[in-house]
Amino acid sequence: MSRTALCSLQLTSWVMFMKPCFLTSLTLMTFLEDVKALRKILFTAPLQVPKDTLVSHGKCTSPNNAFDQATFLERRQDTTHSYDGKLYSTDQGWKESLSISMIQKMANAELSYHTLQALYDKYGLNGLYGVLALAPTTNSTCRAESVSPRVTANKRILSVILQHFEKS
Repeated sequence: MSRTALCSLQLTSWVMFMKPCFLTSLTLMTFLEDVKALRKILFTAPLQVPKDTLVSHGKCTSPNNAFDQATFLERRQDTTHSYDGKLYSTDQGWKESLSISMIQKMANAELSYHTLQALYDKYGLNGLYGVLALAPTTNSTCRAESVSPRVTANKRILSVILQHFEKS
């Protein structure tokens, strides 16, 4: 295997490993620190990736795509923060707390805490259950075609969410 191919393979593996770390940092200061750290890792020993290797094997993204990704992540972070202290808490001892991955899954479905509260106020527990546990439907699809739930069908998670709104 040539040195260029080996560098490309190492770079690809490293980027896939580190990608979640860089996607979660949304502030400009943190982003600049990430860029400085990445530059130091890539261009100093032991990796020392030549710039032409990065240019020839790197996967660039368009400014529009980068903006869309940043907007999506910012919206997801804002939605995730709407659950803080309600259905999610950094306090590990809190029994009614959902995991951050479940909160992010609900944020990816564009379901903020305020949306769930409004849904509960208008349609009650059945409305909440329908949105969380049933597959989304539109005019062009029917329930038989789309069988995966919008968020989750896990009974414990649904129970925590439904009991939370029932208490409030």
